[in-house]
Amino acid sequence: MAISTYAELKTAVATWLNRGDLTDRIDEFIDLAESHMDRVLRSSVLISQAEAPVDEEYEDLPSDYVAMIRLYISNLNPVIDLTPLSPQAIINQYPSTTTGRPVSYAVVGDRLQFRPIPDGGAYTSSLLYYRKTTSMALSASNTVNVVLTAHPNIYLYGTLCEAAPFLMDDKMLARYVVLRSQAIDAANKSTAEALAPAAPLVMQHGMRMIA
Repeated sequence: MAISTYAELKTAVATWLNRGDLTDRIDEFIDLAESHMDRVLRSSVLISQAEAPVDEEYEDLPSDYVAMIRLYISNLNPVIDLTPLSPQAIINQYPSTTTGRPVSYAVVGDRLQFRPIPDGGAYTSSLLYYRKTTSMALSASNTVNVVLTAHPNIYLYGTLCEAAPFLMDDKMLARYVVLRSQAIDAANKSTAEALAPAAPLVMQHGMRMIA
């Protein structure tokens, strides 16, 4: 059967488990599967974009943010990509509170830290990021989302993985962990390839490489 809605997913899970007494628990299994997706799924359907002024050292990340793709100053010509640093590295590299045009950032909890500290210029940041699956969690009132539409297998195998510990079935867990991993890896690989910059065309002529 097709799995395109929350109800169809629940029905499929019950069928695959061959259990008719887990209706309430299946809701929990789906919630847990979505939490796991937040940690590991980086599909193109989760890519989102946000813009905001940069006028303070710290700016809030979007509430549905889970992972960075690109952050840049978009209202300059040319646009300026900001360099990602760890929270420790950004302090080590910019130990003073000198102001200027930001060139680097760090993700600190649920905020972005910019260095140099913005100097009051009219800077607009554009953030390309992966959003959380849990920000569009399936429920009786939200019966469809882009992840279920694009990757019903990830939802199915993920939910079955979360059911296995409850049923104390190690063999089932091992089987569906493999299937879940394969489905997530395929989605992530496809997205990574689509986002990768195109390699320059290189032609070989005699003993010389011509790019």
